[in-house]
Amino acid sequence: MKGLRCLATLGLLLLATAGAGAQEANDTLALDAFVGRWEGSAIGQRADDPTSGYGTRDLDVRISETADGFEIAWTTVIQSAGLAAADAEPKRRLTAARFVRSGPSVWLGEGADGPGAAVSRSWARLEGRSLYVYVLEIDEAGLYDLSRYVRTISPAGVMDLKFTRTRDGAPLRRVSGSLLPAGD
Repeated sequence: MKGLRCLATLGLLLLATAGAGAQEANDTLALDAFVGRWEGSAIGQRADDPTSGYGTRDLDVRISETADGFEIAWTTVIQSAGLAAADAEPKRRLTAARFVRSGPSVWLGEGADGPGAAVSRSWARLEGRSLYVYVLEIDEAGLYDLSRYVRTISPAGVMDLKFTRTRDGAPLRRVSGSLLPAGD
């Protein structure tokens, strides 16, 4: 009898888990959920300096739909970390990219050659509640950098950002942050 009760409980757990998975699968957002201006902050960490390589970032992201895809532009203001941070000027980085639809949830980047890159390719995909943007740069020596931006919108309407950058598969940097709709 105890074995049957345990088996029944296990079956109910499996059914509940399958139901939750089905709900997640149906919880897919369209691109227009990401459209607009988002502001927030993040913490970055360099892989080569895990104890003192932290730095804060102010983020501003604008996503707009175009006739054949979307454009994304973002500004990152990086505050210096460490003892010299009080004297250092923040670094400001502006980045923009245009993506053209190539499939139901896939877009290819247009003309995005990066600084110092012999070859640069970018693409984006939408999966579930997340918009993934990838930038692959190959330098003259054949080494590659891959940047991955994962922007996920929570049910509460907050955009969570997870950024990773690797060079030839070795981690270089990680950034995590949250952004709110800016409403303009």
